[in-house]
Amino acid sequence: MRTKKVNKSNLFFKDKKGIELQVNFLVMLIFAIIVFGFGIKLANDMFAKGTEYTREVDKDIEKEMSEMLTNGKPIAIGYNQKTMDAGDSGIFYLGLINKYSTPINYVVVVEDKIAAVDERNNELSIPYPYDNASKWTISQIPNGLDAAPYTLQVNEDVVEPIPVGVQKGVPNGLYMFTVAVYYSTNMDDNTVAKVLTAENSDGGLFYNQKQSIFVNVKN
Repeated sequence: MRTKKVNKSNLFFKDKKGIELQVNFLVMLIFAIIVFGFGIKLANDMFAKGTEYTREVDKDIEKEMSEMLTNGKPIAIGYNQKTMDAGDSGIFYLGLINKYSTPINYVVVVEDKIAAVDERNNELSIPYPYDNASKWTISQIPNGLDAAPYTLQVNEDVVEPIPVGVQKGVPNGLYMFTVAVYYSTNMDDNTVAKVLTAENSDGGLFYNQKQSIFVNVKN
């Protein structure tokens, strides 16, 4: 009976190739884990930076609004109408200047109720859940009623961004939102809830004025 001769050199090369494949696989796996980890860190950094600067306003807009306020208006909206498609978003800018004799704490509120008209200027019935402003705007009170309000010193002005987004399914029409600012001259009113319920002697509606913003939805 003839015995088959085994080529030991072939076995050596096969084993070597197998080891190389395993090493290459481990190297690629480690590299993938490093890249994945770096990607997560980068995403987290970008998210943190995005949330950190949500109240930042373009310098040109800030300058324009500041000039508008110093010319006599204590509260004003820049351009108060935007045209958007479903899925679009935009930012309105609300300017305030404190002409009261003391510093104030304040809160910006987009009221829940929305009004709308169609292209023929007839009243538009807004389908649920788009009939509430909370489905359109990012909350100006993101941390709840126990959060700290913003503070404005005497003669200090500020520009507050009001982001608005149009969800898919919203019918065409012109939608009106009401923006109100509530304030308190009592610095002990150090939560949103306290500012919103401030007595007339301490605060209330900022200069007794509400502002309107309009979103023209065209799909």
